Amino acid sequence: MASLDKAGARPRKFLARLAGWLREAAGRIVRDLLVKGSEVLHREVPAWLDKLANSASSSPSVQSGLAGLSAAIRGKHPLWPAVKAAVAGLSVKVKVLLVVGLALVLLLGPVLLVLLLLFLIVVAVIRTMRVRRTEELFTLW
Repeated sequence: MASLDKAGARPRKFLARLAGWLREAAGRIVRDLLVKGSEVLHREVPAWLDKLANSASSSPSVQSGLAGLSAAIRGKHPLWPAVKAAVAGLSVKVKVLLVVGLALVLLLGPVLLVLLLLFLIVVAVIRTMRVRRTEELFTLW
């Protein structure tokens, strides 16, 4: 009976080693496939998105979204390419209005800041005068 147990143990050990080796080999194959697949996707998807963005030239918002997505896939910040694509898709009139608006904001920004500071100073003076007046009224009582 003991000799039968020893005889059955050898094939079990062999099968256990074979199963472990197959598991490791399958793991290596899957890992290699995932690495190669991710390299191919990392290389090809931005090119596909660029082709899609070029074909979808009718809408600036679609171009902007695709440009931002393409930059994000490449590992770059998506904001600047999205803004560039959105501005590139605008009409000439809208671009002129955008430039004029930015110029006005840059020129009038300091003036508006000074006016805001003056307004805050006037409000502070008025509140101080009101507080003093209420203090005088309370001291008269």
